[in-house]
Formats: sequence, C-alpha cells, structure tokens
Amino acid sequence: MRKITPILIVLAAVTLYALRGSVLIPLAPKPQPVEEISGEAPVMSASFPGAASNLDVLSGQPVRPQPTPHVKGTIKKNSSLYLEMRKMGISPTEIDKVARASRKTYNLKKVRPGQKFNVFCTPDNKVDSLVFFINREQCLKIPFAQEKSVSFIDTIPYTFTYHVTQGTIKQSVFASLRRQNAETELAGELDQIFGWTIDFISDIRSGDSFAVLYERKTFEDGKSALGNVLAAKVVSRGKEN
Repeated sequence: MRKITPILIVLAAVTLYALRGSVLIPLAPKPQPVEEISGEAPVMSASFPGAASNLDVLSGQPVRPQPTPHVKGTIKKNSSLYLEMRKMGISPTEIDKVARASRKTYNLKKVRPGQKFNVFCTPDNKVDSLVFFINREQCLKIPFAQEKSVSFIDTIPYTFTYHVTQGTIKQSVFASLRRQNAETELAGELDQIFGWTIDFISDIRSGDSFAVLYERKTFEDGKSALGNVLAAKVVSRGKEN
C-alpha cells in the first residue's frame, strides 16, 4: 500500500498538467476588456493648483496648469485687512508678511470700508500674492514669487471711449448734465477750464449753452469713470468761449 501511494500522486499530477487548459486556467481571474475612448477626454477638476487630470495623463494630452485659488474680500465697517484675512483662514504670520512687504508703498492699516482685495494662496494656504484696490484706478500688488517680495502700485486696466454732451442751460451746468444722464463731474472740469473767463455762479444765464468732448474709462469690473476732457465750448450771453 505504501508503494502504491506515490504512484497515485504522480498520476494525479500528470493528469492535472494534461488538463491545465480546462481546469487551472478557468480558475484564474479573466482580464477585463479595455474600453476604447473616442473623442476628446473630458476635463476633470483638480483639488489643488497644478494638479493634472488623470485622463490628461493617461490619454497623452498635455498637462493643463490650474490657476492658483484666490479669495475676494471687502473691508467691512469697523474692520481691518487683518481681521478680514483672518476670516479667510490665513495665519497671522502670513498677514504680517503682507504688512511688512507693503510698508514702504502703502499703509494697509489705514484702509476704508468698502475697499476690495484679492488674496492668491498656495495649496498649503500661504499667501502667493495680494492685490489691494486703493481706488477705482489704482491697486497695490504684492507678489511673493521671488525670494524678496517688492510691493508696487499699478494702474487697473481699462478701455476708453469718446463721448459728446451738449445742452442749453436752464438752471445750472450741473443740472443740465444730470438731466442728460452725463457725468456731473464735467461741471467741475468746465469750471477749471473756463474759470479765468467765466464765473459759473454769476455769469451763467438761462439760455446759455455748452458742448463737451470727453473720454470715459471702463474698467474690468464694468464700472466707469470720467477721463480727459478733449474739447469744450461754453456760450455765455451770446459770447463763445
């Protein structure tokens, strides 16, 4: 009986080897078919800046850089830039870095309610750059990309268009401009231009007229402001000025 047992084991092994195609292989997991993707791979949003879409990498498409996340803020009443940035989760150390970088350019401690700013951060929530809007036309920029950051005041990009407004004065130049929905600041511009020859308080009479060619600036946020006065004419008591 002891001599028969090894023989049986050898016979079983030979049998399994002969039947390996029908016995062993079916027991192995079958490879899943690969689906062919036609057309352009969809863009997937990344969870942090600079992360590449998985489909971009697998399909051989060039890696598309993601923008650095930024937060828009507004200085609230009885608040400060420090408090508003702390609400964004920015550490006091990072805020101090911003204050020190801007010290020689603009005093961020003397901000006014309503002023706006944009904070651009790195994935680990460190300040990458800051843009603080001083007024409608100027902003303070602080980039931290370099080892030594240098703040500077820059002009907010805008486009300008030409406009003409003219009318007959009934009460005042200001009232006539407002009636035409024109920039009422033009009244002050006319006073500066003709101040040596016309007293707009005592010399102007009902029936006098004016005409102004001027620029209007339109900024990226859609707001506009008065530009330069290119030409102006005032007819007072029949005399053209």
